[in-house]
Amino acid sequence: MSDELHDSEFESPAEVVEFAVEPAEAGTRLDALLAERLPDYSRTHLRKVIATDAVQLDGQCVKASTRVKPGQQVRIELPEMAREVP
Repeated sequence: MSDELHDSEFESPAEVVEFAVEPAEAGTRLDALLAERLPDYSRTHLRKVIATDAVQLDGQCVKASTRVKPGQQVRIELPEMAREVP
């Protein structure tokens, strides 16, 4: 068994959120949509989550800049934030 340093900001997934894009949200960037839908998380944090392929749009991993369309299915695995050690 090896000791590994966890330099990642994230630990294991804490919550999975799924929703459909509403017509009024059409054309919005994925990162902006997630920041609007998930106000407890910063847009920067959500971009990092997207970069780890923990966000899918219609079952595909996509970039933060992807523009969404009505009816598309969004699935995001929100990781638990790693605890900071003093």
